[in-house]
Amino acid sequence: MSDKAKIIRIINDTLKAHSLEKFGVDSNADINVHQLIWIQEDKNPIARVLKDRSPQVCDGDILYRFMKSDYAIGALQEKAFRMYNLESQSLNDYAEFTEFYKRVGLLGYLMPEEYCRKMCSTKKNMTEIRRHNENPIYCDIGRPNKSPQSDRVRNLGHILCFTRNLEDRFWLEYADSDDGVCFEIQVLTNSSFGPSQNERIGFNRVSYDSGYDFDFISEINFRLRQYCMKEVMINGLFRFSFFYKRDRYSWEKETRLLIYNPNQLERFDDSYIKYPIHVPNGSIPYTIRIRKVHIGRNVPKDKVSQITDLANAIDSSITVEIRK
Repeated sequence: MSDKAKIIRIINDTLKAHSLEKFGVDSNADINVHQLIWIQEDKNPIARVLKDRSPQVCDGDILYRFMKSDYAIGALQEKAFRMYNLESQSLNDYAEFTEFYKRVGLLGYLMPEEYCRKMCSTKKNMTEIRRHNENPIYCDIGRPNKSPQSDRVRNLGHILCFTRNLEDRFWLEYADSDDGVCFEIQVLTNSSFGPSQNERIGFNRVSYDSGYDFDFISEINFRLRQYCMKEVMINGLFRFSFFYKRDRYSWEKETRLLIYNPNQLERFDDSYIKYPIHVPNGSIPYTIRIRKVHIGRNVPKDKVSQITDLANAIDSSITVEIRK
């Protein structure tokens, strides 16, 4: 059996064991066997699973964003939602990002730059790390700045979070116990953007992991390392990690907008950027339009008036109402 046939068999057997045989590899697949790279990336079985688990939004989709009333007023005044990097988000967002790399056996890929610099400062440390590291391919500790998961590079990813439902629990946890606001928004897509232009931009549903959904990745790579000391190169793995959460958060039904290395938007510091509301941007494939503003029962009357005036100034067709 050829190396290619053996590699395909390992991948397909593992996928079948995890009930993922529909993503199996065809025997005629065009693979660079030396680097395990799919010449046609859309044929990469792992990349196909990730795409299936985190589908993109569609033109016209309706989403909701809950905010405290003061933040909502600020957003209307700026005519923009602020997008923050992971370090500036709530602790659970950063923790879930890290958890994904644990689940797929690539936690070493997340080593902070400063730690890498200290650890590779001497040849002795370098030798010890490589001797004990179970995944040397992904923990390139000798060249920390080359790692796409370093602190500096990882924090170029900025996210904006939405939900697909209006559960009362959101008003308690995300809208200041009914003293906040929920924006009902519609997503409009620019069809002129092709896949290659969207590599750094994603508007996808969050994938919720029941506990073992992504074990097949580490299992495939473990078996391949045993056979040929190689691992599958997975285009899109880093991007997908921004859309991963454990199943305990599945009630949120979250959808996220991700912009990575956002040179096309106004930046204010390393932590946040502004995404315009109601303004089509030629360099970004999504326009966010506010359809309705749901105001919490406990929002003071003066703020209700201010929110109403600001919303109408953006678009007179926006409906504003206090929730019943």
